[in-house]
Amino acid sequence: MYDLILELASKCAASGCEDDIRRYLEDKLSSLEIEYDAHKTLIAHKKGKSSPVAIVCGMDVPSLFITHIEDSGYTRFATLGVDHKKLSGLPVRLQNGSRGCIWCEKDKDEMTDMFIDFGENTAKEAEPALIDMPPYKRGNLISGFALGNYAAQAAVIESALFDSERDAYFVFLSRSQLGKFSTGFMKMLPENTEYICVEKSDSNDFPGEKTVITGVGGGVCLRMMDKSLMPSRSMIEKALTFSESVRITKEVSKRNGIGGNLQMASGGANVISLGVPARYCDEICETVSIDDIKETAKLLIKFLEV
Repeated sequence: MYDLILELASKCAASGCEDDIRRYLEDKLSSLEIEYDAHKTLIAHKKGKSSPVAIVCGMDVPSLFITHIEDSGYTRFATLGVDHKKLSGLPVRLQNGSRGCIWCEKDKDEMTDMFIDFGENTAKEAEPALIDMPPYKRGNLISGFALGNYAAQAAVIESALFDSERDAYFVFLSRSQLGKFSTGFMKMLPENTEYICVEKSDSNDFPGEKTVITGVGGGVCLRMMDKSLMPSRSMIEKALTFSESVRITKEVSKRNGIGGNLQMASGGANVISLGVPARYCDEICETVSIDDIKETAKLLIKFLEV
């Protein structure tokens, strides 16, 4: 599982510039029938006999984009899905292999005060810059930038490689970090499709938290509700029947999830949202458990077996 996370993290997956990660997924899921919608969302179809199910996660991760290059050579940038105040001092890498570091003008901390020093003018406007920090393993934990996103992708890939009889679609959303992403891919799927969304969930199992609700290592989070989604009761009940063989934690998430968009776009599709617990969520040291990724994949596989 750690090797899979390393492979995912090494690919460019900036919103709107997902060609690198898209090619990797095509190769990884080459045994399935792969299609795309107009927004380049990847749909990998495993044909089966029973009722259809779609397992959905984001293809892209929080990222940086070059906005302009000053005459001095210093490069200004914008962020998508990550707080600029957390980036000072971090290394970055362009797709062409050029490396640089992020810094801020003296005694300032606004977005417009930050820049990337590449040492030479190698960047282009609108080019994505990747946080150049490979995930690192600490026993059963993996830490690094956007680890919850990669963990969700890894769990979906693991379930897609499982030999099942159910008609299954594995969907990797393009531009999911934009919030109101396209749901056009749903028109390519049968009307009676069930949707399982896989994301990350905030874990609060660290000093200073008086009431720990979600903890890393506690298993997959079953979102009873989040800021955008009221999950289908039938899907919740089905998930709970698997609790004897899969470690499940119930939660009410404060996050907006991708499930709400799917539910509104379809006019009431059966949707459920699962979360891989992530400690220090949205920080550079975001941390997940290998066991939790495996439990998430195990629950997805249970849905593929019914």
